[in-house]
Amino acid sequence: MKKLLLLLPFILIGCNGADKLPPITQAGLNTFGCTINGKVFVPDNHMDGPNVSAVHLYSDYNLVIYGRKDTADAEYSVELMIDSTGMRTGAIMQLKYKDTVTLGESSAVYEDVRKEGSRYKIVPPLPGMVHILRYDKAQKIIAGTFAFSAINKSGKTVQIKDGRFDLKIQ
Repeated sequence: MKKLLLLLPFILIGCNGADKLPPITQAGLNTFGCTINGKVFVPDNHMDGPNVSAVHLYSDYNLVIYGRKDTADAEYSVELMIDSTGMRTGAIMQLKYKDTVTLGESSAVYEDVRKEGSRYKIVPPLPGMVHILRYDKAQKIIAGTFAFSAINKSGKTVQIKDGRFDLKIQ
């Protein structure tokens, strides 16, 4: 009986898959997740699959990695805009805030797209980084980890940690 009571918390935690981050993988599985102020954020699924993407913008210079979760009253998104000119497997890139990413710079934002003033951006001295675990142009796979701190217009901060993505580049 004591053994059952000791195992009960692990059984209950294991039954709630919505509270788990996806594993860190490098196979183009279209996964994305992180914690936002300690709460798990995993994009929701739609009929055509996960609500995530990795898309090149403006030729091959910028790669946008995006995860979105819709609720009845909000549309949360975490977006990484990465300068892909120097991207390679093993690269560690600093994240800064920019409305548009220029060559040599990478950025990240978190927001509720439906809510005015909810955009959180990286501003000095708040840190941010992305570690590219796999960048395979031939297989069109990008995988990595990320973390950043950001602030909104009213001075409220958010901590994005334990981020991971494993995506097919569109």
